Amino acid sequence: MKESRLRSYVIFTTQRTGSTWLCDILYNHRNIKSYTELFRINPDVDYPRFAHTDVVLYERFLKSASLLDKLFFKEYLYREYLKKLTSKTETAHHCLSVGFKLMYSQEQRNKGLWKYLATNTDKFIHLKRRNLLDRAISKVYMESTGIAHANESDSDKESKPKGSLNVKKVLDELKKDTLESKAIAAKIATLPRDKFITIYYEDLNENLEATLKKLYIFLEVPFQVHSSSFRKLINETPREYVLNYDVIESTAANAGLLDCF
Repeated sequence: MKESRLRSYVIFTTQRTGSTWLCDILYNHRNIKSYTELFRINPDVDYPRFAHTDVVLYERFLKSASLLDKLFFKEYLYREYLKKLTSKTETAHHCLSVGFKLMYSQEQRNKGLWKYLATNTDKFIHLKRRNLLDRAISKVYMESTGIAHANESDSDKESKPKGSLNVKKVLDELKKDTLESKAIAAKIATLPRDKFITIYYEDLNENLEATLKKLYIFLEVPFQVHSSSFRKLINETPREYVLNYDVIESTAANAGLLDCF
């Protein structure tokens, strides 16, 4: 991806970290071309509105690749595919940065992708939560209710329905996230210090402008007043809408799952 003056970036993240919101903000920045989860496994699902759509998803790109390339020349396929991002952007003279979002599970599934990105990508953004327990709770709550924290700006919801969550599901999600987050953090830590940055969901939520300024300096693009079609619907913490939060927290603590954050 280092083929022009463009700065390439990848956002490493998982669900319930504000990644949809952040990608929408980057999409609306004049000097950034932001793509969606290019390596997701459901290529026939419609693109979200907050992402450029002039590059097909990787799974669809693979349909035209030979079996030999798929088995033995994965790096070649990654190179040929990701070159499309820069080639589509080079004609837009105002663009200074181009990148996409990569979920933990997508990096794990695509063998050799990290090795290629580590050598050929300019900037790495690790988007995560400081409080992994709240992220796990948020994920299980969303799966149980279908209600997310961020949505279209025309929502008139004032509070989240209260209820109890399955403790085992939350702890299983917490264990999974802890392992995945540590694995990605360890890989990113091997890069030169000026190539990576950690952005926290809590900072985006509590001090958006200052966090974006830091991110734009890192991406080497001018500061721009943010614009997004998404907003936080209800500014409540999981402790306020999960009735058995204290039980979940104490069970996680007794299992030693809170020691890592």
